[in-house]
Amino acid sequence: MSDRKFGFYKQWQCESELQQMLTPKSQLAIFRPLEPIDPSKPDYSSQEIMNEVAKRMSGDVG
Repeated sequence: MSDRKFGFYKQWQCESELQQMLTPKSQLAIFRPLEPIDPSKPDYSSQEIMNEVAKRMSGDVG
């Protein structure tokens, strides 16, 4: 099987070269702490999701 079949491919010479291309975990939004919601800004949350959250928090999962 040829490497060309899978598109872009490069043999990395050293790990530091690869590390330079990666975003540090601390900069990824998924790993950052949640920021408080500013009540003066619009809430773009899905109403359907928020209703489900409220239902589950009240214990009415049925």
